[in-house]
Formats: sequence, structure tokens, C-alpha cells
Amino acid sequence: MLKWFRRIAISVLLVSAIAYFALPGWHRALTPTLFGMHKIAPQIYTDAPEKAKLQQALVSAARSQIKDFFGPLQTYPRYIICTKQICEDRFALKTRGLNLGYHLVLIGEKGVNAMIIAHETAHSELHRTMGPTAIIRPKFPQWFDEGLASHLSNDTRLFVDSNPDWIKAAQNLRDWRNITNADSWQRTYGAAWSLVRRFEQAHGQNALREVVQRVESGEDFDTVWHTFELPE
Repeated sequence: MLKWFRRIAISVLLVSAIAYFALPGWHRALTPTLFGMHKIAPQIYTDAPEKAKLQQALVSAARSQIKDFFGPLQTYPRYIICTKQICEDRFALKTRGLNLGYHLVLIGEKGVNAMIIAHETAHSELHRTMGPTAIIRPKFPQWFDEGLASHLSNDTRLFVDSNPDWIKAAQNLRDWRNITNADSWQRTYGAAWSLVRRFEQAHGQNALREVVQRVESGEDFDTVWHTFELPE
């Protein structure tokens, strides 16, 4: 019986190893140098090491920008910077930027700029007190997560939505994905950004920062948010 268990365990390990190397995906960020990436600084990997200075400068500028709101940053995710389509394919990256928790930031060819890197870094910092259950029950609703990241990164692609409250229906990642696609992303991100922007214009950045800090400390987001009266 013990021999069979050993054989099964070895088979599972072999299949897992084959899948790890054969299948494109975010998991490859665990060992990026095995998939054509070069380490150019602690936690920064790229497929274009000849552009290392520029990419390091972009990450530094983005982190400094987000630091202005959060204060000293408490997270330092691994940055995977792709400048070619083949790199994006290896990591199954289909967007300009992608954040996973506070551990990983993937940047695509069209996202190699301070704005996109700042957006994803803002997600990481907001997620610093969130665990695995946040996927289903996040501390911060997804509309706020995306709206704050868009606001702090100074996203110039978005337009003000004069009636953005409809975006509050996007409470979790699934809700957000259901209403966001290649045709609608400017509308959804624009509404989320407009709602956060409106709050800050009405109450100031310190109040916006207070919302984040109180929710991080365990208070309910909706309760905290509604302690401030938003203008109609």
C-alpha cells in the first residue's frame, strides 16, 4: 500500500511540474528567470534588460506617487514588466496591467508607463491588510478599489461621470468583470474614478485617507463612507 501512495505522489508531482512549465499563466512569476525574464532590481523583472534604467525609474516614480497618499509604502510586490507580446503570452497577460493581492504586479507592453504602474501599485497598497477571503468579501468594494487606483494614478484616459452612483453595484471582482470589457472599460472606470474624485472634492484628501484607514482597522466600508454626506 505504501508503494502505491509513493507512486501516486510521484505521479502528481511530475504532472504538476510538467503543467507548471508547459502552461502559460501568472504562476510563472514565482520563477520568472526560467521564462525569459531578467532581474534588474529587487522585485523587478523584465524581458528587456537593456531598458533597465528606464523601467526602474518608472517603478520608483509610480511608488513615490502612491506614497503621497498612503505614506511610507508597506508592500513591495514583484513587478513583472513585459515589453513584447511573447512575454505577455508566457504570463497569460491580456491587459495593460494586472495586480494580484499585494504580492504581484504584471505590466504589459502598453502599460510600461508611470500611470499604469502607479495604478497597480495603488491596488497593492490598498490590499495590504486583505487576506484570501477578500476575493469574495473584500474590505473595500471593487468600485472603490478601482476608483481610488484611477484617482491616485491620475488616469488621463477617463471622463467625469456626472451621475456615477450606479457603479456602486460592482461590489466584488466578479461584479466588476461582468460589466467591464474592451468596449465599456472607460465608462466603468470613469464612474468609479468620478465617485472617488467627487468625495475628495467635497471632503478633502484627509477624509478619503480616513476612510481607508478606518476600514483597514476593521470598520465596515459602507458605514464609514456614509458618515460623510455626499453632494447630490
